[in-house]
Amino acid sequence: AFAEGYEVVKRRGGDSPKIQLTLGQKQVFDGMLRELKRQPIFKKYNFQSSNNQPVLRLELEGEVKVKARLDNLDDKRLIITDIKTTKSISKFDPFMYISQMTWYRKLVRRLTGKTYQVHLIVVDKSDEFRSRFYLFHEATLDLYESQLDEALVPLLFARQAGNYLPEKLENEDENGLHSCPV
Repeated sequence: AFAEGYEVVKRRGGDSPKIQLTLGQKQVFDGMLRELKRQPIFKKYNFQSSNNQPVLRLELEGEVKVKARLDNLDDKRLIITDIKTTKSISKFDPFMYISQMTWYRKLVRRLTGKTYQVHLIVVDKSDEFRSRFYLFHEATLDLYESQLDEALVPLLFARQAGNYLPEKLENEDENGLHSCPV
């Protein structure tokens, strides 16, 4: 499954439809995968297939196009899972990613009509490859979603008034879709 979406190269660059990793990045990836396989709680997630990493595309209010690539989307159990790596798990703050996770849940709900749980798995990329699991409470995500909705109002108003003419950004693809805000 790894070979479907990734390739290991000496130096990143050039034209390739795959995500390029250096040997050092691949070693971190392999250590993280060992940790995920070692922990019993993570066995319920199927991280082996790139089919579980959908790219969601949505136009909000007919004005703002967004996309997000999820690490894992479980439609049977209604769970969105994201994996993060960190240099120090003891210093990791899961709330640094609450906006991203809220966007993921919002996009999935808009596309499916269902509310998913949001799980965050964090793996320390030191030699020990320790890990932690976080489950964001639904009420917390609801609160952050209302803040995201409020933040969109001025943007949508400016777009409708013709005062917002975005330039092409680095993370914009050929369809004008931006990566999900973090």
